[in-house]
Amino acid sequence: MSRFFTVVICLLLVPLACSRPWNTAHTGLEVAAEGLVASDEIVARAMAPDHADARAAVVAEYQEALTEYSACLSGEREPPDGTPIVAGCGSEPTVEGYLERYDERVEQWEQVTQALEVLREVLLIAEAAVTAWRDSQEQPDDWSHICQRIYDAEQAVVRAIEATGTDVPEQWERMLTLIRPVCSWTVSQVTSGGES
Repeated sequence: MSRFFTVVICLLLVPLACSRPWNTAHTGLEVAAEGLVASDEIVARAMAPDHADARAAVVAEYQEALTEYSACLSGEREPPDGTPIVAGCGSEPTVEGYLERYDERVEQWEQVTQALEVLREVLLIAEAAVTAWRDSQEQPDDWSHICQRIYDAEQAVVRAIEATGTDVPEQWERMLTLIRPVCSWTVSQVTSGGES
């Protein structure tokens, strides 16, 4: 791509991204941080009653199973050697087993919180890269890798939130709109005056 063509793209499409791409990237990261806060709030509000319902359901199931098991055992006789007969009653319900059921019921929320945590870490790495970019006015060598990590983490958050049936905050699309121009091509050539 010639320097002339690159400059034309800057003038027509993304002037801010071309002149000071680190500012555009920083703005995108700020919007992503807003999205994290909004998602945390939305997820917290939706997650609390869902966890409470899951806990209540699992406790009720456990108590019912324990009652049935006890009733089954009370109808059996013990043999002469004192060993209780439990044939036909099945295994005794355990707290551990029902905790596993609870974990399965709230797993989707665990996936959301994990996805948000991964994105939070990626954004911290990206922020450090953008700060270095601003200070040196040279695009970081690993910028394309950082962009890919941002995209992947953002998509994981959106998918995880959608899987819970919760609304996805609009900041995620805004963030991608702002980040996309500075991730789509190598802008350091313009800021450093190079040609390709």
